[in-house]
Amino acid sequence: GRGFSRRLVEAMGGRLEVTSSLGQGSTFRFELQFELAAEDTCGVRAPQEGFNGKRVLLLSDHETSGRILRETLEGWGFDCEALRFSGDLFAGLAQAMAGENPYSLAVLDTSKTGSDGFDAATEIGRIARGLPVLLLASQFRPEDASRRTDAGISSYAVKPVTRSYLHRLVGDAITVRKVAEPNLSGRGKLGKEEPPRPARILVAEDSPDNRLLIQLYLKDCPYLLTFAEDGKAAVNQFLDSDSDLILMDLQMPVMDGLAATRAIRSLERERGAARSIPILALSASTSFQDAERSGIAGCDGHLSKPITKLDLLTAIEKYTWHMIPVAIERQEHLDPIKIEMQPGLEGIVPGYLASRKKEVPEMLALLGASDFGRLAVLGHQLKGSGGGYGFPDLTRLGAAMEESAKQQDRKAIREQLIEMSNYLNHVQLIGEGIIGNSTPAGSA
Repeated sequence: GRGFSRRLVEAMGGRLEVTSSLGQGSTFRFELQFELAAEDTCGVRAPQEGFNGKRVLLLSDHETSGRILRETLEGWGFDCEALRFSGDLFAGLAQAMAGENPYSLAVLDTSKTGSDGFDAATEIGRIARGLPVLLLASQFRPEDASRRTDAGISSYAVKPVTRSYLHRLVGDAITVRKVAEPNLSGRGKLGKEEPPRPARILVAEDSPDNRLLIQLYLKDCPYLLTFAEDGKAAVNQFLDSDSDLILMDLQMPVMDGLAATRAIRSLERERGAARSIPILALSASTSFQDAERSGIAGCDGHLSKPITKLDLLTAIEKYTWHMIPVAIERQEHLDPIKIEMQPGLEGIVPGYLASRKKEVPEMLALLGASDFGRLAVLGHQLKGSGGGYGFPDLTRLGAAMEESAKQQDRKAIREQLIEMSNYLNHVQLIGEGIIGNSTPAGSA
């Protein structure tokens, strides 16, 4: 209430005044002094070379959210056509795509779950094949992971999202950047077109003790770490490397983390970068002002020290989750695993196997979201059903995954998913007149 607002304003060096009139309401006034910024520190605002003049179709079911998105996209140089979700919104899409200036991107903004955008994305893919689709939803359910690929969604995010993160998502979708993403639809072979690689993380931290702690936290994770001991070194390494994410300490010598972040965002604007690298601020302060300043400087997130391993992994995986499953690669040299269906179960075993394959991408998404509770439930269900359907190896893997999820052992879960994926890829069902290779994990 008023007391909290007064304390907040006074902590920032100002003074809060209130005048009230019975039946008419209250008026709050305060003044604050700020230093003038040397440059634009409010994120990417100027039109980008790679975006300027490109057409975007924006579909939104929320007036305020849609307006903010349109202003943001137009601020980056897009020619944005904003429409509300409705039955006839696709009427002119085919004609627009056949014209001289077709859409370069479709952005679907829904105030509901991600599944509400799937039908629209599927219809867009039917009419305008190849048009990248970015889905922004208020909620995302783990089971949506496989459906979003089948619907042709290039990128998605759970709202709210920062401007810099949105900028990166838009750039990735438009440039169709080839990263080692999981092929959740099973239409191609994982790791064949693009060699798998770990996510590259630049750690800007002047404290040797903190650098060692971060290194120990991430030693069993699919990340390649490089280190910078001050902000200036971090900017130089950003220029000389192709990092996927930066952990940026705010208190560093030579150049502090806020100045380094502003410099990196400025360099991205000068280059007309198609994406903005995610930057997570690390600070010993828990104050609202520090978190706000890091956001204004261009950071995508703010982590307060001391940082727990779980908090660090959760924050990192929000921006690198799509690279986590790159280790799950089909091993073509494995011999077929022949499973003879029990008499009387021939009609239900193939469907059970298909369902287990669909669960692989869901489990990958759960691991990326650090949802160990749901992983434990799926492992428990697999443990209880696998042997009954004739797959004792699935019962064994389910029991192991349930225990690993309870221990929050990411490395073990990842290895179990690798084994499960390869097992499912090589199962051959044998029954009365039924002999055939199972479809790849993730299809169906």
